[in-house]
Amino acid sequence: MRVFPHGLRDVPLTVRDSHGETFTSDDLTEVARWASRADDPMIDLVTDLGEGVGLYVAGSPDVVEPQPSLKLEGGMIFMIDGDPLLKQPAGFHLCPLSAFLDKGREADSLDDLTWYTPAQLNIVTPGSIPNVVLMTGRSRQEGQGKWKPITSTFAQFSAILLDHKVGEKNGTCFLQGESADGARKSSAQIANHILGVDLDSGAPLNDVMATIQKHGLEAVIYTTHSHLKDTSEIKRDHFMKKMDANVADLELLKRYLIERKGVLPHIVKKLEVLDDAKHTAEGVVILVRHEPIPKFRAVFSLSEPFIFAKRGGSQQDAINEWKERYAGFCTDMGFFFDEKCVDPARLFYLPRHKNSNSNFGSWRIAGNTLDLDKFSRVKISRNRRSGAARGPQNAFTAAAIAAGANDYDDDPDRYITDDGFNLRRWSAKFAKHFEIQTMLDTLVGGDFIREPRPSGKPGVQVECPFEAEHTTLGGSGTFVVNAGDNYADGFEGGFTFNCQHAACNGRDRLDFLKELLENEIISEAGPTQQKLPARA
Repeated sequence: MRVFPHGLRDVPLTVRDSHGETFTSDDLTEVARWASRADDPMIDLVTDLGEGVGLYVAGSPDVVEPQPSLKLEGGMIFMIDGDPLLKQPAGFHLCPLSAFLDKGREADSLDDLTWYTPAQLNIVTPGSIPNVVLMTGRSRQEGQGKWKPITSTFAQFSAILLDHKVGEKNGTCFLQGESADGARKSSAQIANHILGVDLDSGAPLNDVMATIQKHGLEAVIYTTHSHLKDTSEIKRDHFMKKMDANVADLELLKRYLIERKGVLPHIVKKLEVLDDAKHTAEGVVILVRHEPIPKFRAVFSLSEPFIFAKRGGSQQDAINEWKERYAGFCTDMGFFFDEKCVDPARLFYLPRHKNSNSNFGSWRIAGNTLDLDKFSRVKISRNRRSGAARGPQNAFTAAAIAAGANDYDDDPDRYITDDGFNLRRWSAKFAKHFEIQTMLDTLVGGDFIREPRPSGKPGVQVECPFEAEHTTLGGSGTFVVNAGDNYADGFEGGFTFNCQHAACNGRDRLDFLKELLENEIISEAGPTQQKLPARA
């Protein structure tokens, strides 16, 4: 049974089963005896001292250089000769013990296998070699014009993703490609070089990895900051609206999480309502407890950069194509994805975990690049209407309506964001006092703010959130005015956010705010405050 003549000689081996139970011994006979009774036993190629005596890599062994020591179904092993790899995380180099032993028995002698020193293990795949250009920011609050480009190979960027650090959720983050002038917005994206997907449905790591391996794709998967969290806050207004409910009914909550959030049924089987009306800074939520939810992020390298100016058609056509290709890829892969992720300028956090959390990790899957053009285009609808409003439902004066403050529409869901933030309710309470120009100038700034309005009019010209839909980019025609300036000028309806371009005809000031929210240019600061942000 002593099948490891080199690095694994006389070192403790840990075996664990699918339930997490472990057994450690330096006697392979005892290891095998325990494993024979275990459910799907896995061997850890890292000793209890953190020494890597073998390297297990998930993915497609036929596309890897150098050739692995042993090829397994869905993965490969590189045997370590000489000094082991130091400071390796135990539990992240697991492979099926039965497969390892079976492959070992098939060889005339394990001495005939290829063994590698750590210095020789520069594993190269088609998916690891593309050059990528990505924008990085210090946090989600990074200002427009301040995002910095980095250039590397996907393998070099993968090394960053494989380094899971202790830290708060809101920290260093990255975009999926390169943007113009350090801006973070869809219209500024020059090209996307990678594709990131948040996987929050509760699917276990093995299932996620198996899906990616089946398609032969290169990827890095890592746990997010809320991995294995067993409570969730559900925006009560969003739940009530989507489920046509007026109370926090347990069965409706289960359906909501399954149908609207993609959570797997076993996660919510024993759902418990802890607070049906918890008041937070972001509004009233329903606090529920469920099984711990595995949450991961997967990052893929693209075969070719998705260059928006070279896709044919208008810029908006290219932006829509990215969204639809993204949705098509996730749909074909069977990933339930957050629809916000389809935005070309979506940000993703680098791997971080709480200091007290030991349930974290990053894993590489070796394979090929992702050819996005091979996947279907799937349209994503956010139920946004752009038609003219038909009748007032909020108490704003005619003067304010004339100034672009017509907060009304016959669609009651129009001004509720994907996160359940009700802009209509917010507006009824705070619009008359909202200093929008001050907020945008202070918290967004950069080239988003353009020129003062002509002829000494109050307010300032800004970039339209829907500028990509305009016939021409840049220029004037979109402006904001503080509520206080409107009041001093005789308009008592609150702030103004208006665009005079034909593409924005019929849009209300709340449409513009909603677009900024859904692109995370700003975020909700809570209905108890006199302002909408802070800036995302």
